[in-house]
Amino acid sequence: TGVLGTNSEQTYDRYLRVGEQVRIELALESVVGPKATGMGVRYFVTSNSTWFVAHEDGHSEKVASMLLRVLKFIPKGAA
Repeated sequence: TGVLGTNSEQTYDRYLRVGEQVRIELALESVVGPKATGMGVRYFVTSNSTWFVAHEDGHSEKVASMLLRVLKFIPKGAA
């Protein structure tokens, strides 16, 4: 397979501070396809990543997020 293009939307809620522990949650939002095109069969894959900082009192604070779209394709004639 190949990647024909990407697109991302990023949001930063605040800067990180030295010593903070960061965790990420990644969710697969959607897969659209297959669709036959002149280049081959294509799929749009969309994922959403969110970064959190854990606080000592147990709650987590969102510090950033990114929506990532990737246009993947299987070239014509590929097995």
